Amino acid sequence: MTVAESIRAKVSTATPGTLFDVREFDGPRGPIETALSRLEDRGELLRVRKGLYFKGVHSRFGSGRPRIEDVVYKVCGTEGVGPSGWTASRVLGLSTQVPAHLEFAVVGTPPTNVRGVRFHSRKNLARIKLNPLETAVLELLREWPTYSEASWSDVVRRVAELRDEGAIRIELLTSVANREHSPALRVRMEALASALRGEA
Repeated sequence: MTVAESIRAKVSTATPGTLFDVREFDGPRGPIETALSRLEDRGELLRVRKGLYFKGVHSRFGSGRPRIEDVVYKVCGTEGVGPSGWTASRVLGLSTQVPAHLEFAVVGTPPTNVRGVRFHSRKNLARIKLNPLETAVLELLREWPTYSEASWSDVVRRVAELRDEGAIRIELLTSVANREHSPALRVRMEALASALRGEA
């Protein structure tokens, strides 16, 4: 089976909504990109950015586009990557604001050419251990109360719910927060942890 045949087979059996990175395919980069480009020309794929393609759902309205957050996690991964600003507050269920641009925090140098996204670079390498929701909590505390319509008690209640669901790990979050440069963030994290222990 040639590289092109292998790619066509993988794309044809993939679920609509799948994102394909050229790095996921075996073979020389040139033939891989040529095969994906031909599938784009035939309307089977949509080129989202250099090296990234999307298999949409075919309808009379077209194949559609991928969700921006799905593109972010496909490009950046999920370790140490998560919502920031109003995006963090909305994802956590603490705001109804719909930001004009989605915002994400990443460890190190952010990617380029991801439309509709504003990235924020963070230097704390310990953040790599965090999942997206944990990153969102840290980002919310970093700028509290600038990007939230909720009260502090609402924040404590929501974080407690996420902890009880196993979606976030408070001990890890506290450990990572202690390595942040911002003294205010560290203080807020300690206040949150205390509230969750029923001490405040």
